[in-house]
Amino acid sequence: MRTIPKKNYIFLGLLAVVTILAVVYVSKWYRASENYYLENSIMKTLVGEVKELEFENYVLENPDIVIYIAKDQSKLTKKFEKKLKKYILDENLKSHFIYLNGKESTDEFLTDFKKKYFMNEVQEIEITYPNILVVENGKVKDILYRTALIERNIKDVEPFLQRNGVLEDA
Repeated sequence: MRTIPKKNYIFLGLLAVVTILAVVYVSKWYRASENYYLENSIMKTLVGEVKELEFENYVLENPDIVIYIAKDQSKLTKKFEKKLKKYILDENLKSHFIYLNGKESTDEFLTDFKKKYFMNEVQEIEITYPNILVVENGKVKDILYRTALIERNIKDVEPFLQRNGVLEDA
């Protein structure tokens, strides 16, 4: 009968420990990246994010923009953002869009935002999330979704942007 050297058992034990450690590391890395993905908007990496404090100056320098505003990062929001990202890239609209994080925006900012930047025609409309707002001459001219009950669909975006003259400028 042939005997197996002890060094083979030690090697097998080390291999098992290294494998377990590698699996634990990859698992933690995956969870961390998954959490980052769920907490951050896809749009943040595509177009510039404008913070509350920067918004007034940004609108002064860029009076004609399209604002994408989102608050939560649910699966439905992520699904909409993926399609919106592809649409923005396909239509070369990256320079027209900015991202405003509704989750980081205070209620005071949103109230002041409506008072300062909404035209009279859209003053009474409540901001729902996610949403797209067209700003013309520093004022919000139109809002894509006027109620939270409507499911967000990328098919609504093109007619909305055409109606507001954004696609003609692209």
